Amino acid sequence: MNFGETSYVVPGVNPLTAPLGIESFTTPGRISFGVSAKASEKMKVAVEAGYLNYGSSVLGGMNFQGLVNNNLNLGFQDFWVLNTGIEYEFTEHINGAIGYVFNTQPINASEMVPIAASVGQSQFTYGLRYKGERFWAGFAHMITLTSDLSSNSSTHRELGPDYQHSTVRQMLQGLSCGAGFKF
Repeated sequence: MNFGETSYVVPGVNPLTAPLGIESFTTPGRISFGVSAKASEKMKVAVEAGYLNYGSSVLGGMNFQGLVNNNLNLGFQDFWVLNTGIEYEFTEHINGAIGYVFNTQPINASEMVPIAASVGQSQFTYGLRYKGERFWAGFAHMITLTSDLSSNSSTHRELGPDYQHSTVRQMLQGLSCGAGFKF
């Protein structure tokens, strides 16, 4: 993918010009299989297993071309995921759900970037939804268990900071709200 040219100008010196582009840009892919069942009149259970190819996507590495050719790598790699969940109908209009997600380690510790969030290995989610005749509205809260990434090697980034022998500890949370309408 070529974006034209980039120039670097220093007063009194001839400008440096080079083509600007990205060598490859691939979006992450996913393949998954799941099953759900109605455990009772008011409760549904579901389980899903999937494989995500983050390593060969833009999240696993993107080669920039220009004045400085550099590989921007957020450290993501291919990983497996297991999703489980239960939905319960409290009333005709109110549903609640809980879920758990386990991922194999999606970030290679030797390639971590402390300013980029990684996917937590264990995630819990719960939510409530109101269903009317022609619309629904709800929210969900996701929280990951604390994860630690430690690097015992030098960074692979040219002209970049070195994260040798560093540790990143993080816990992610997210709150989602949504609404939908039927016509």
